Amino acid sequence: MTNRKPYTLDRVVRLVITIVVVAAIFYLINLLKGVLLPFCVACLVAYLLEPFVQYNRRLLRLKGRVMAIFCTLFETAFFLGVLCYFLYPMVTSEVAHVGELMRRYASSDVTIPLLPDGVHEFIRSHID
Repeated sequence: MTNRKPYTLDRVVRLVITIVVVAAIFYLINLLKGVLLPFCVACLVAYLLEPFVQYNRRLLRLKGRVMAIFCTLFETAFFLGVLCYFLYPMVTSEVAHVGELMRRYASSDVTIPLLPDGVHEFIRSHID
């Protein structure tokens, strides 16, 4: 024995409206897919930097948020710049070392038992 609800006009209209809203949401997501990732990343960065904005506001005794936001952005840019300044030489030397190892591997007949044959062929054919 099944207890099925009858399809009344009210229920049919609610189902149609729900289907239209879900389809519109999927359409909007498909239409905006190019800007959703940067928007979500910007929201995440703003969420992560909010405590620093509040700290700068208390530390500098600022009434508004604009100057605290600019101070936080400056501090963040300065910190990332210093980090890049110190990490850039290490990263470039490691990339050059990996490039040299790949060139040596591509020119030799040595095979690594853990890598599939397709990866061996790809490296040998695409690495100069």
